[in-house]
Amino acid sequence: MNNYPDFSSYGYEVIRELGRNQSAGRVTYLAKLKNEAKEVVIKQFNFAVDNSIWKSFKAYEREIQMLQDLEHPRIPRYLNSFQLSSGFCLVTEYKNAPSLAEIYSLNAEKIKHIAICILEILADLQYRIPPVIHRDIKPENILLDEDMNVYLIDFGVAALFFGNEGSSSLNHATPGFMAPEQMFNRSLTLASDLYSVGATIICLLTGTASGNINSLLDENYCFQFQDRVAYLNPRFIRWLEKMVALSTKDRYPNAASALKALQPIAVTGSGTILDRLTRISATARKPILGLTIAFLVVLGIVGVNWLVLWFMSPVRELQQTKTCVGCNLYQAELIRGNLAKANLERTNLEKANLTEANLGEANLAGAYLREANLEGAYLKKTSLQNSVLDRAVLTNGYLEMVNLMDTSLVNANLSNANLMYANLERANLAGANLTDANLIGVNLTDASLIGANLKGTAISNSTKMSDRDRVIWRIVNQGGEGANLQDFNLERSHLERVNLNQANLQGANLAGAILKGSSLKGANLIDANLAGANLEDVDLTNANLMGANLIGANLNHANLVGAYLKDTQIAQDSQIGDRWRLVWEILNQQGEGANLEGVNLAGANLTGANLEAAYLKNATLDNAKLENANLTGANLMNANLQEATLKEAKLIGATLKGANLANANLEAANLYIANLRDAQLQGTNLKDANVQGAILPRRESDNSSDKSDESDEFDESDESTSN
Repeated sequence: MNNYPDFSSYGYEVIRELGRNQSAGRVTYLAKLKNEAKEVVIKQFNFAVDNSIWKSFKAYEREIQMLQDLEHPRIPRYLNSFQLSSGFCLVTEYKNAPSLAEIYSLNAEKIKHIAICILEILADLQYRIPPVIHRDIKPENILLDEDMNVYLIDFGVAALFFGNEGSSSLNHATPGFMAPEQMFNRSLTLASDLYSVGATIICLLTGTASGNINSLLDENYCFQFQDRVAYLNPRFIRWLEKMVALSTKDRYPNAASALKALQPIAVTGSGTILDRLTRISATARKPILGLTIAFLVVLGIVGVNWLVLWFMSPVRELQQTKTCVGCNLYQAELIRGNLAKANLERTNLEKANLTEANLGEANLAGAYLREANLEGAYLKKTSLQNSVLDRAVLTNGYLEMVNLMDTSLVNANLSNANLMYANLERANLAGANLTDANLIGVNLTDASLIGANLKGTAISNSTKMSDRDRVIWRIVNQGGEGANLQDFNLERSHLERVNLNQANLQGANLAGAILKGSSLKGANLIDANLAGANLEDVDLTNANLMGANLIGANLNHANLVGAYLKDTQIAQDSQIGDRWRLVWEILNQQGEGANLEGVNLAGANLTGANLEAAYLKNATLDNAKLENANLTGANLMNANLQEATLKEAKLIGATLKGANLANANLEAANLYIANLRDAQLQGTNLKDANVQGAILPRRESDNSSDKSDESDEFDESDESTSN
């Protein structure tokens, strides 16, 4: 009998306890939704243990709201919260991965990877407005799965950073991992979490358990670990020392800066002479740093007002002066904002909401607008040169004469946008959606339009674009039926639902192209490269795919009736239907002697196939192409060959008893000694066929049932076509 709390009235059933912090009144449980297999984490905060926490419940409510707003793939998602008589519970997503406190076999390279991942998460949190400080980073709060995916958990003490956040009574962070300013209950900065990250990495590198972290600290609270990691690159050691510097002034200012500094550093190696000299110099300075810790803390207190102004100034500055160069406006809400002629050069506007904002003639050169919403925004003559607009939404935007030179617009949505006379020279529009956009007079010189959707796009003779892109535009908007595109490069082009019937695409490069729903009836695709192409729902009726590369292509629901697959390259896991894979196998791996009883090969193109002695009894081969095929000795009893093409096919000694050959073309076929007893030959073309010794169906006038097979041999004086 366990003593787990009963959360059934809230829809949860506890499975087991994951951990507890008795002093903080917090217990963590693994639970599941009632009547479901989905597992969750429930953190129970017991206020009866700590009355000061109960008094600060409103602060917790604010943090719950913060957790609800956190959407990050490396942070377990907030799911629910509910209040108890003695406290409340937080419910979050469960990640099936151990914490770093439970993992003991990590080498230096893997530990660097972990550091990078944590800093990436923190950088995203610090870009928020206001930024988020975790305040309790340690090995126990970092998960690592088998694929080296890193997750940051336990935001129970996290704070929104308004520039005046102290540790307060809410702070139950772990001693040794807390930054000095946090330990002394002073104002926190964006560098506070960096100290905890550095302490965590030092523990991992030295194999020190979290509970023994004090063994790495001297009497001045400075980390002493260097002699235990002598194999590391001195630059990497200096990076760690800067992360755990006692003063925020001596640390990196934020996670993005720490990440940028770490990425190019090799983890191991002796480093240069300058590295070693700098290392010695840094070691010599440590006593001085320890003696001045109190002074540095005071500096941190004095600097708090400056920090408040620094973090709050972007919005104020933008509203009052329309100038905010290099500001952090991550996820800023600027709907319908009047920012005409504003100077936002190099500003971070990632995921900002600028719907219908007026940015006419504004300076956004070098700005970071990834995933920003600019739907319906006014951007006439705006400078966006060298900016990043990947995945940004610019639908219905007015971008006439906008400067987008050297701008990245990867996968951006520009549908129905007015880009008339815009400068997109050298812009990267890979995968961009330009449907129904106005590109009249636009400069697309050296721009990348790989994978861009140009459906319905308006262009003019004055639109500057490559010959390749202009051809793609014509195919998409005017069709390409019968077009001669031999050896043409259409790699990764967006050609969804286009008409390329009878087009000559011999040797063309269509690798990675999007052709979903397109029609290529009768197209010449000999030796074409279609590797990785999306051919879902494509109509390839009677297309010639001889020698084509279909490795990795998606052929789900593609129509390959009559398509020729001789020497076509496909992989074992290629997405092609069983029916057409069998056709490919017959043509390329030989079908001699194969057991194909009852198989459905209707409409298959088996021209020249070797099916000698194959067992095709009751097979469906209507409308199949078997011209020049070798069916010598094949068993085709009761097979359906209606309207099949068997011109010049070898059917020597084949069994066609009861087969349906109505309207089939057997011109010049070799039917020597073949058995066609009871076969249906209405409308069958037997012109110039060799039927010597063949057994043909009895005529209606033949009433004798005891005639020998020999009496039914074909009379060469009869007409060659049965009526």
